[in-house]
Amino acid sequence: MLSPDSRTVAFDLLRPPVGYNLDFALLTTYTLNLETMLALPLSLVARADNGIEELLADPLLLLEALRRAGERIHVFVDRAGIAIPRQRRELYALLEPSIHPVRASGGGAFHPKVWVLRFVSEDESPLLRVAILSRNLTFDRSWDIALASEAVPKPRQRTAGSRPLAEFVRRLPELCAEGLAPSLSDRMEALAGG
Repeated sequence: MLSPDSRTVAFDLLRPPVGYNLDFALLTTYTLNLETMLALPLSLVARADNGIEELLADPLLLLEALRRAGERIHVFVDRAGIAIPRQRRELYALLEPSIHPVRASGGGAFHPKVWVLRFVSEDESPLLRVAILSRNLTFDRSWDIALASEAVPKPRQRTAGSRPLAEFVRRLPELCAEGLAPSLSDRMEALAGG
């Protein structure tokens, strides 16, 4: 039974463990609300910077913080699933390099809700966190269930159970409606263990 008193926010999955920083986040979803997407890098900045009020007061600092955080977060979404808000914001343009519309093979819907996050530390080995969620990236107020697991990957050691996830990550560039930058494809290959 799920306890209604024990809740976390999906954005908390982006929070790095103590001593680590988010290096790369690969998120997949069927639908995406741009306001939610804007909140992802802001939540990362808010966690990393105690001076969030200063950030919000200075538009140039805010833009730079969003750009830096946005370089680390990439969302792969069904090409028909991007919800355009009624109110237009110039900040949405900053999100464009982080949003990747996907065409499912066979003409179906791209529906996975998988997050693969890589955290780095100066003193420790990189850490991977994988989460499977029940909800899309929207501000929908319905309950969400997520299963998250994290571990330090061992070089050249991969269990049979992790191969499907690695293949999924490797296949994403092929499903993109538009080509990916080679640097992003390389980061995804490294994330998959290549």
